[in-house]
Amino acid sequence: MKKLVAIIVLVAVIAGWHVYVWMSMENEYYTINPLTDVAILKMPGAASYGITDPQEAAGFNGGRDLVGVPAAERKLNLYARRYLDLYAMIVPYRVNIIDK
Repeated sequence: MKKLVAIIVLVAVIAGWHVYVWMSMENEYYTINPLTDVAILKMPGAASYGITDPQEAAGFNGGRDLVGVPAAERKLNLYARRYLDLYAMIVPYRVNIIDK
């Protein structure tokens, strides 16, 4: 019985700390689902820069995703390690980029 209580307390502490860290990371540029650790990053698309050709727009957005996604995931995962967010270390952050 004591082991069960200790496990429940440990899980509650890990979940509580994850929610605290998650709430401190929220801002207007991205939203994070605290259960799945999937972040939606809002960045300007090709249309914001006046790119109207479909092929050029696809290249711009593809390059943005190719460079932006790994950089954002790395930054979020480093943030989780800096603040000892065990839940985020077990379920690492994933980033999806959408047009602003």
